[in-house]
Amino acid sequence: MRALVENLEESRIREVANEGMGREDVLRFWFGESDEVSPEPVRAAAIASLQAGETFYAHNLGLSELREAIAAYTDALHPGRGAGHWHERVAVTSGGVNGLMLACQALLEAGDEVVAVTPVWPNLVAQPAILGAHVRRVPLVPKAGAWTLDLD
Repeated sequence: MRALVENLEESRIREVANEGMGREDVLRFWFGESDEVSPEPVRAAAIASLQAGETFYAHNLGLSELREAIAAYTDALHPGRGAGHWHERVAVTSGGVNGLMLACQALLEAGDEVVAVTPVWPNLVAQPAILGAHVRRVPLVPKAGAWTLDLD
């Protein structure tokens, strides 16, 4: 394993989650995940999809119907900006971390410099580092009751 990956700082979020899992007296805010089960219509649609045999790989960018629905929604939010081409710009990933890693892979090369305004979600600095980019952290500092960025 690459030394850079072996030496990544452990996730404090994971540490907190591991301590709190299975405890009824702890609210699970660590993964950005609800403590409610998925709504019945979502579960029913998942079951129907499995029973219909939809168990194979989809297009790398996601199901075309889903991408088209996202494109239509985006076009309604920003009319004219997509010029009817939103569907060409939509990719569906299996989660946020996966999407961020794909974006980093598309944009960064080893040796690139990435500036991260901190504090920030740890994955946003770990992913560029894994790809060999140099991450420069620029902290927000409290000043007169507000968070400020030292632009100098």
